Amino acid sequence: MKNQYVGDVGDYGKYALLRFLLNKGIRLGINWYLTPDIEGNKDGNKRDYLDKSIYEEIDSGFLKMMRRLQDDADRKVSRVKELGILEGAVFYDRILDTSDKNKWDKTMFRKQWHRSAQEALEDCQLIFADPDNGLSPDSDDKFIMPDEIEDYFTTWGHDIVYYHHRDRSSQSDWLDTISFMGKYLPQARIIALTFHPYEQRAYIFVLHEKTYEKYAKLIDEFLATNWGTIPVTSKKEPVFEKVVFEKKNDSGLPCICFMISDPNEAYQHMSLKTVISYGSTLNGKRLHTWDRGERMLCQCMNCGGYVLVQESEYHQYDNDDDYDDYFPVTGENQADELNRKYDGFGIEREFGLRYLQKTNGELSWRN
Repeated sequence: MKNQYVGDVGDYGKYALLRFLLNKGIRLGINWYLTPDIEGNKDGNKRDYLDKSIYEEIDSGFLKMMRRLQDDADRKVSRVKELGILEGAVFYDRILDTSDKNKWDKTMFRKQWHRSAQEALEDCQLIFADPDNGLSPDSDDKFIMPDEIEDYFTTWGHDIVYYHHRDRSSQSDWLDTISFMGKYLPQARIIALTFHPYEQRAYIFVLHEKTYEKYAKLIDEFLATNWGTIPVTSKKEPVFEKVVFEKKNDSGLPCICFMISDPNEAYQHMSLKTVISYGSTLNGKRLHTWDRGERMLCQCMNCGGYVLVQESEYHQYDNDDDYDDYFPVTGENQADELNRKYDGFGIEREFGLRYLQKTNGELSWRN
């Protein structure tokens, strides 16, 4: 978030949702992810909604508040609090700016900044995070990082809703992006609300199982108001739409090769097709043991069971070494969790069950 964006149409939809949740008694904490303004940047200037009668019909009092934010001098997140637009919310507005720091100092500053935000918002139920662009594993001030969401969710027990702005990706890539935290945190439930006058924006809820039904009901109630039903686009589409990502259940069946005592027979049993390719890295971790490789979830065509495959290759000398690991998993949830937690060496050390390894063509059981 930047002060120069305050009061544009994106803020109007954002505040409408948050005001509704506050009015329903949710203890809301807001981390603005506030970054410095950029001189000459014209983003955040879509403000013609202020003169449209259809918005006046939805909530005229709220619209009057938003009109008071339009002078350049008033475009500050502090004014949102002063005007009572989000009455009852707790705010964290410390600037996030690491542009002048080296890699080490940048990392340490961000960790301390995040820790301060946690402490400021500790007593809240729901944390709203408002980065400029959305979610990314890269340590960029314009993004929230997955491990920061995980920290709120796991360490502090918060539910989270964060902002993500759509880029020019395909619809399938967009859905993968806004459902990402469901794979990063397999225990979480994900609901996204899209808001799309002009560019599409998403508000992505990362919820605990015990609170999922409560927020799902509140979101449905919000969509039953004029916000969810009045069309405001040329295609007569509603301004808000909900996308639900159903929780996936694992089959509970690893490939039966892991029950075969002879490693060569076990390997011969496997006829694998790739279900998910995780690639070579995730959040800076290498998903393989040596300098080249990748990781993937596979399903055995013979028995239907699942295998997490880690391919690695050593390229330092003429006699290259190949290391392929085959881990028994019950399906996508377990594979996603292992993939998130462990790099190549880590999964070999911590897996805890017998797995199959092929080293330069030689097969053996490892544990």
